[in-house]
Amino acid sequence: MNGDGRKDLAAGDSKGRVWIYLDTRAEGMPELAAGKPLLVDGKVLNSEEPPAGSGEEGEGEAKQEGRNHSFAVDYVKISLADWNGDGNGDLLVGYADATIQVFLNAGTKTEPAFKSGLSIALESSGSMARPSPVLFDWDCDGRRDLIVGTEDGRIEFFANVGEDKGMKFALGVDLEAGGLPLDIGMRMRVFVCDLNNDGIADIVAGTNYTFKNPDLPRGRQTRGNVWLIKGKAKEKAGDGEKPGEGK
Repeated sequence: MNGDGRKDLAAGDSKGRVWIYLDTRAEGMPELAAGKPLLVDGKVLNSEEPPAGSGEEGEGEAKQEGRNHSFAVDYVKISLADWNGDGNGDLLVGYADATIQVFLNAGTKTEPAFKSGLSIALESSGSMARPSPVLFDWDCDGRRDLIVGTEDGRIEFFANVGEDKGMKFALGVDLEAGGLPLDIGMRMRVFVCDLNNDGIADIVAGTNYTFKNPDLPRGRQTRGNVWLIKGKAKEKAGDGEKPGEGK
């Protein structure tokens, strides 16, 4: 987060805040300092009104709605990416109300300073509640696309049909695994990487699921899992290529 080459941690919470935990060790396994809330336009990004006299109270519309920023909503899911190609890490934030905001870093790599969000316009194939956004060139055309995990357990692929630095996204398409819809739980949180170093993008997804348990008062229980959805090599299709169905 601060360009010192160490592995820091950024995490969203249920109150619309983003917490930053800096690694304090020069080498070896990270040792994280106490978390500090992320500032946007110099104010804590949150969906609740701070305590009176704290100096963090909102103004205007934001104050009337009881939060520092009018766009801040509960249940934050985040990822970092250079949205505008200026070399600085920007912040993508998915909110419970199905909106995705981009907070541009107007500072530097070593001293980030985030400013008010830009709303990403998307046309989804289903519900976009609690989106988990990640920028990644999924179709390998040199333009970064948007991969979004959703509350109802889908992962949507939004192809970038604009430019890499002037993104415009097509209608979302649900990703499948083995030619079948994903069925691995709810509240999908996603991360795209090449986990097994085979040169093909994989998806790591965190989910939760509910199952019957007659021993509990409500007769049900919720648990969470982390899933690896392995990428599959592209297949030849006539004169061109198409992504393999295993993605």
